[in-house]
Amino acid sequence: MDADPDPLATALYARADDLLKSYPERVPYRPKVGIVPQISDAEIITLAMMQALLGRPNEAAWLRQATDHLRHRFPCLPQQPGYNKRLRKLAGTLNWLVGMLGRDISVWTDDVGGGRYPGGVRPVAGDRAAPGAGWVG
Repeated sequence: MDADPDPLATALYARADDLLKSYPERVPYRPKVGIVPQISDAEIITLAMMQALLGRPNEAAWLRQATDHLRHRFPCLPQQPGYNKRLRKLAGTLNWLVGMLGRDISVWTDDVGGGRYPGGVRPVAGDRAAPGAGWVG
């Protein structure tokens, strides 16, 4: 890994775990009896988000890299088939969680440059990037 992934892993895990505990209805149903997973949903989601943010498209290669560099953070990393299975079950949760994390980023809510646009640049009516550009009413 190019940079130390520990701060990213810690921040993502802490926020994901807090949100999943605050919104338990967002987590897929798991029976009370049966095999208890060795890795939590928040840990699986953290690994998936780190994989995406660090630009690692190959799951098997990512899990090998995580085993080498993140074993102290995730002592019970699953093999690729188990990771993929859990990730597919958590797809809706992951989608919701990414939206919640996006809302945590202040650039979307800060009043920058007098408007609520990233960088304070407001699109103009004739701009193709303007909301509704190309729409004929």
